[in-house]
Amino acid sequence: MSYALLISNPPQPMVDAQVTASVLGLLPVDANLKARYSVPEIWLAEKDRAVIDDAASRLRAAGMSVVVLAGEQLVAVPSQLIVTSFTFEEKR
Repeated sequence: MSYALLISNPPQPMVDAQVTASVLGLLPVDANLKARYSVPEIWLAEKDRAVIDDAASRLRAAGMSVVVLAGEQLVAVPSQLIVTSFTFEEKR
């Protein structure tokens, strides 16, 4: 059995920091900071998909934009590539 992942989907609109904090197990001030982070993050991982679906519903009701994925879907993300050089050229 794989993990279900709850992932942030920025940008976040105005959110209820109290509800967000209770779902994520944070202080409201920290939940507000997390909501303002502009990069997608895995916020929760759980083997029980129902737990993640419930958390996602509660966060959406609090104004958060989140997605739920199966952990296997991360396999499709390409590996990191190191850029060794680049140039700027005039485009015609």
